[in-house]
Amino acid sequence: MPGRSILRKGWGLAAPVVVLAAAGLVFMLLAWSRPEPPAEAATEPSWMVATERAEPGAHRPVLRLFGYVESPSAVTLKAAVEADVAEVPARDGRTVTADELLVRLEDGDLRDTLRQREADLAEAQAKLAQERRAVEADREDLDVEEELLAIEKRRVARIEELLAEDAASPSQLDDAKEARARQRQTVIRAREKVANAEQRLAAAEARRDAAEAARDEARRDVRRARLHAPFDGRISGVEVGPGDRVSPGSELVSLYDTGELEIRAQVPTKRIGALYRARAAGAEVAGQARVDGRALPVTLDRFAGRSEQEQGGVEAILRVEGRHDDVALGRFATVSLALPAEPDTLVVPYEALYGTDRIYVVVDDGDARRLRSVDVERLGEARLADGRRGALIRAPAVEAGAEIVTTQIPQATDGLRVRVQEEGG
Repeated sequence: MPGRSILRKGWGLAAPVVVLAAAGLVFMLLAWSRPEPPAEAATEPSWMVATERAEPGAHRPVLRLFGYVESPSAVTLKAAVEADVAEVPARDGRTVTADELLVRLEDGDLRDTLRQREADLAEAQAKLAQERRAVEADREDLDVEEELLAIEKRRVARIEELLAEDAASPSQLDDAKEARARQRQTVIRAREKVANAEQRLAAAEARRDAAEAARDEARRDVRRARLHAPFDGRISGVEVGPGDRVSPGSELVSLYDTGELEIRAQVPTKRIGALYRARAAGAEVAGQARVDGRALPVTLDRFAGRSEQEQGGVEAILRVEGRHDDVALGRFATVSLALPAEPDTLVVPYEALYGTDRIYVVVDDGDARRLRSVDVERLGEARLADGRRGALIRAPAVEAGAEIVTTQIPQATDGLRVRVQEEGG
């Protein structure tokens, strides 16, 4: 009996292990005998893209530039005299017409100076007239003295004849010769006065001219006390107010001609050639500038005569057509210039560009559609059919009707499978 008891005890301990082992064996048999599911074929992913049909043709590039408004007729009026400021009708930002009063200076001292200069001129003119009368008198005196000298000469001759006939004494002859010598000296002095007459008159006239110039300058100073606008324009700065003391060279008012506005814009090196070619061909390069939301017609007038070494291009100077009183100097301007048409070019949305010199077209590859990259030459900007801005490119490898991808795909590469939106699939 003890042996049977031990057997039952051992079976009780081993039973769980046997059951687990049997269960594991059954699971393995079931997994091994399970039928294999049919294998699914791997599918190639594709990207949905939008496309546009290529339409090569002649398109006008639109060159976009950025610059600032300036004017070649911008001037700063300065004081020409020393005086106190009496009145300043000018106001910064106001438009003015030619000859309109801008600043008035006190002119009391200037008028006093003018009267003094007029008196100096009158004195110089009187002295000149006096000198002219003196010269005329000297000439008349010379004629008289020469006649007296001739008389003394005849007297000496008669006494010499009488002395030869013992009708006169030697002392009489000596007295006659002495009188003749004195008269000769008088004639010499009279001739010298007449000879110096031109110099005396020239000196008197020079003093008269100097006094007249001083009078004219004083008159100008009086006029300079009132500063007027030199042209129709707009005031860009007022530097003085009533009561200020100004001296020659002091800045008073700045203004510019609103009918002679220009925009100075930097042209990138890559775009300079197109502008030079257009100018050489005699073609007008015109466009539009936007300043503070306003559209201004502009025309390429010339190029700057100097380019700084650190600049990467050339400054173009664009003439603003018409008069624009509400455009301030120094304002930022965005310029769009229409260049001569470029043949065999395409206008594509900016989304079609990958980098700056590559696009993708869709090509058929059996039952799939795939991407093919095409290198392009970017010529600038142009208008799409709907009026939006697009990129102007030249791509000889793209034929008319080719489908150009206008969707940006991060993983775009040659051979990538795509689906075109119009196909819906």
